[in-house]
Formats: sequence, C-alpha cells, structure tokens
Amino acid sequence: MMSLKVDPEIPPEYDYIGFVFPTCFGHPPKVVTEIGEKLIFESHQRVFIIVTCGGSNILALSDFRKQLEPKTAHAVQGFSVRLPGNHLVGFGAWSEKRQQKLFEGARKSAKEIAYKIRHEIPVRKKPDPPLHFMTFLSETFNGRLGVENIHSMVPLYDTTDACTRCGICEKICPVGNIKLTHDGVLFGNNCQQCMACIQWCPNRAISHPNVPKDRKRYHHPDITLEDMIRLNSGYPCALRSQKEDSSERREK
Repeated sequence: MMSLKVDPEIPPEYDYIGFVFPTCFGHPPKVVTEIGEKLIFESHQRVFIIVTCGGSNILALSDFRKQLEPKTAHAVQGFSVRLPGNHLVGFGAWSEKRQQKLFEGARKSAKEIAYKIRHEIPVRKKPDPPLHFMTFLSETFNGRLGVENIHSMVPLYDTTDACTRCGICEKICPVGNIKLTHDGVLFGNNCQQCMACIQWCPNRAISHPNVPKDRKRYHHPDITLEDMIRLNSGYPCALRSQKEDSSERREK
C-alpha cells in the first residue's frame, strides 16, 4: 500500500483491488487514510477491504469504505478478521492457546471472504458505534499512549543501552519514521503506532514510558522478520515495475 502514497493511480489491468490493514485505535492507520484520499480507480475495478482487529474494528472499516465508495463504480465489499492484539502499550502478548484459536478462526474467515469476493456477494454494513462510545475509547487510548490524541506525532519511543544499532527498527518501520545515524537511533514525528519496532527489536532495546520492560512481545508465528522487511521494501518496487511494464505495453 505504501507505494500508493506517491502514485495513487491503480493500474487498469487489475480487476479486483484489495486493501488489508490493521485497526489503529478504532480507525484506519493515519497513513492509510492519507492514501485513501488520493486513490484513483478505473470504472471496471471492484474494491474490497479486509481489516484486522483484536476485538472489533470499530470504525476502521467504515471510515475507509466511506473514503473509497465515491471513487468506485461498484459497491465496496468490507470484511473484518480477528487476530491477536498487538497494542503493547496497553497489554502484552496473549496466551498461546488464545492466539491459536484466533489463527484458526482467521484461516476459516479467509476462505469465506475469498468466496464472497470471487462471487461478488454483497456484505451487510454494520451501523457505526455511538459517538459517546468513541469518545470514551479515544480517551482510554490517549491515556495509555500518554498523548492528547492518537494522531499526535510526539515521538515517545527511545532506545536503551541494550541497543546494538543493528538497524532492524529502521528497516521494519512501514513509514520510514526511524533513522539509524552516527549519533544513534532517531525517531521522527510520523509514528503510526503499529508497534513493529518495539515488538521486533531483538534486544528489547526500544522503550516507551508506558511499556513495562518485562511485558511479553507478540509475533505472528508464520511471519518472519525477513517477511516484515520485504513487505516494506520489495512490494512497492514490484508495483512500480508492473506499472512501468503496463505503460510500455500500452505505448506499443
């Protein structure tokens, strides 16, 4: 998805366009919203959204669907898949038994979602939660993060003496918010609160004022560090290459 931030036009050879992203405090991640504002679709393209969440996606699915529907000629299919939560500021990794149960449910959901997408089955839209609930939720998340609002870009992360400057945090950040310099690790002001850096640091050298040192980290057992880094570096390049190849074919 990150490649769409600089090139929001979807190549015309794609008939189905899918967006998969996590729920971020009841909404889409800030960068996803920014991408959604710029997207450009062809009239024949059908769009679907898959949102992952630890409990409920709250407004994550609804917010992004409302962004995309005016841009498309077809109804936008929206789905939600439950997975273990990774909000390390609020809680540690869930039990292995609980995680496995959710993984099994997610695999089942994936098959059902694929069937509905393939057969273009309409998906019932759920009503948005009441405003007072969202206000309560926002205040709770803000308190845990120690910020005035969830989109506050105040850098709260830091490194400890355990940091070996291995560069993993820089490579794993999906928005390039972390830089490894001669002076150490620098955290910018565009953090998306995805928790990837602090979850994957091999020495637990990244700290946050509201995360206890002994809090258990979470990694999906089928996802490796190499997978995470490849998702940040390989896919955008591949998409750009596909667009260039497509342009060449059209010119010919």
